[in-house]
Amino acid sequence: MIAELHGSVAQRRKDGLVVRVDGTGLALEVGVPARSMADAGAAIHLYTHLHMSADGPLLVGFESVGELTLFTHLIGVSGVGPRTALRVISAHPTSRLIAALDAEDVKAFEAVPGIGRKLASRIILELRGKLVPEEVAPGVPPASDGVAEAMEALLTLGYSRGEAQIALEQSAGNHLTVEQRIAAALRELGGRTGR
Repeated sequence: MIAELHGSVAQRRKDGLVVRVDGTGLALEVGVPARSMADAGAAIHLYTHLHMSADGPLLVGFESVGELTLFTHLIGVSGVGPRTALRVISAHPTSRLIAALDAEDVKAFEAVPGIGRKLASRIILELRGKLVPEEVAPGVPPASDGVAEAMEALLTLGYSRGEAQIALEQSAGNHLTVEQRIAAALRELGGRTGR
């Protein structure tokens, strides 16, 4: 089984890439971020999953172990095939999807083409609490920037950890005081509950 590969991009396709590894071109389906950043001839490293079905084998590539882990959990949910799971991963960063699961944010999954409320609810029901972020997402500031204190304050106010994390991501990259970060998160939470 192919677990990961190092090679160069031979071709960029609508739904994936052809990666040249030791003279052999391997066709993979990959998410939007990996596809959009891959230029012909560029070196690439992908973690992979070989999915076998009645339609034949499908090799899927991922930029991180976190994406691969989320994908394998998603395809374990009844009604979620590999291409649907790939669309989910393409729609949001992994950390955002895990936070949406914890917050029971059905709309985050309904926003993915091919997923209705029933399937979105099933995904949340089956995967909530089973996944933890591998690492802090690139856009989320470190705890020293007041995120930990803001998170504690939001939890004290009765918000779930998932809701708080999603709201705090909106102020990611900004140099704010703890009070300003809490205020920004509360504005985001108020906007979400009001929609």
